[in-house]
Amino acid sequence: MDPATILYIVTLILSIALAPKPKAPKSASIEDFSFPTAEEGRAIPVVFGDIEITGPNVLWYGDLSIVPIKKRAGFKKATVGFKYHIGFHLGLCHGPVDAVTRVRVDKNIAWTGSITSNDTGEIDLPDLFGGESRGGGLYGEFDIEMGASTQPVNSYLDAQQGADVPAYRGVTCFVWKTGTGSPGGPFGFSRRLGYIGNSEAVRPFGVRVTRILAGWEGTVWYPSAATVDGAMNPAHIIYQVLTDSEWGMGISTALIDEATFTEAADTFVAESFGLNLIWNQTSSIEQFLQVVLNHVNGSLSLRLDTGKYRLTLFRGGYDASTLPLFDQSNVIDLRRFERRGWGETVNEVTLIYTDPSSLEPTAISAQDLGNVDAQGSRIPEIVEFPGIRNHDIARATLGRELAARSMPLTKVQFTINRAAWDLSVKDLFRFTWPERDCTERVFRALKIGRGTLQDNTITIEAIEDIFQYSTGTGLSIVPAPGDTPNVGAPVLDDDDTPAVISATTTTPPSGSPGPQNGDRYYVPAGATGAWSGHCLLYTSDAADDSLR
Repeated sequence: MDPATILYIVTLILSIALAPKPKAPKSASIEDFSFPTAEEGRAIPVVFGDIEITGPNVLWYGDLSIVPIKKRAGFKKATVGFKYHIGFHLGLCHGPVDAVTRVRVDKNIAWTGSITSNDTGEIDLPDLFGGESRGGGLYGEFDIEMGASTQPVNSYLDAQQGADVPAYRGVTCFVWKTGTGSPGGPFGFSRRLGYIGNSEAVRPFGVRVTRILAGWEGTVWYPSAATVDGAMNPAHIIYQVLTDSEWGMGISTALIDEATFTEAADTFVAESFGLNLIWNQTSSIEQFLQVVLNHVNGSLSLRLDTGKYRLTLFRGGYDASTLPLFDQSNVIDLRRFERRGWGETVNEVTLIYTDPSSLEPTAISAQDLGNVDAQGSRIPEIVEFPGIRNHDIARATLGRELAARSMPLTKVQFTINRAAWDLSVKDLFRFTWPERDCTERVFRALKIGRGTLQDNTITIEAIEDIFQYSTGTGLSIVPAPGDTPNVGAPVLDDDDTPAVISATTTTPPSGSPGPQNGDRYYVPAGATGAWSGHCLLYTSDAADDSLR
């Protein structure tokens, strides 16, 4: 070997040996870990239907072990990072629940399945956050503790926290465990479990649970109707909130008007109208019940004649002749009779609900085109119903909300004798007042003043019930991206003529008689010919057959 080559090799060896070593990173201690949620005294959520619980409360964390990540630097290996293994205990919701079906970490799906009783699941995704050279991954075992009344203490928590650890009965929990794999297990005998990545900032966990039939006190009320389209029947939600003695109102089931609740439950089944809601108990019971009632367009009242809670749904199809009649024979004083002006109405509603696939908020909109013409501009309003997770139900609810807001209904206020003694808020009645050209129009009570023993009168504030009229007001439904409109059967205008000829046809009508003056069509996705690429609403005009 010539001297020059020898000199080059010696110089290279010396440069490697004398090169400055990179500063080794410092590992985190248990005090450095930051969990997304760890709040003492936080209320335990109640789940109705199918819900992903995000930000569950951290009840305990510990049992930290650290494994250095080494990379070769010169002739030696240097520590370039650390793999963290830690155990923790998450309180999810009041339990037990029917099933735990998914675990999501940050935005990544880490596990899917169906755990219906106390059991153990496995996650083996070492590259979930980018692998060893980046954020690491996730692997280990987790226990699901359903929270049954006879549930024993979790063995892992017992080993970590000592003999005083409770069994956490009544609470569904998620326990992430450290340790080593068992012989023949999915992780091998020597693999260290409880790996949560290469950072002390623990990514947020979300656990998806379903609770419909589990967690009732005693027997489930009307179990055959409890599940609606994978969600919980709203009548069952209200029934359980009223009767549960731990987190609900705790009233006796004898105070429930079973007939009205059963009728409402059957209606929701027929409509495929289920709800998926979580009550974090940051609002009152009354406020949460009102959220449910707003979703389904109903009311809950304590009847004076029976002393029972009655569930009423605001729907059409009633026989107006059976409603009580208030007129000059029993009304003492008509204080107010006024019809809302167009300027007091809304003509565009955007409904925000939950997309059934992504479980993310999504929106659809509708306009009352006649109202827009009357006011000369769009008057928008946003309504939020996160418990709805069905596109068809969302569309139907959107039409309901638009109709209620876009029609200038009449409001009345009057005093009446004791003929209205058993009328409750949101009840229907007929009202006649010839001087105001009002004959047996149906109203719904908004406020009721019972008066005093001295004046012996009742004061009623009410508004016209929209379901006595046709609600065909020229809806123009704008679908969410990738969604297909499903408007349903044609509605009727006030003169009983169809407002919408078809909501499904994709080809412009031809032949005899062809489009007539005033005909309206909703043009769905996939429209062809002259309709392709145009707006949703087509109106034929005798003088101009162009699209509008």
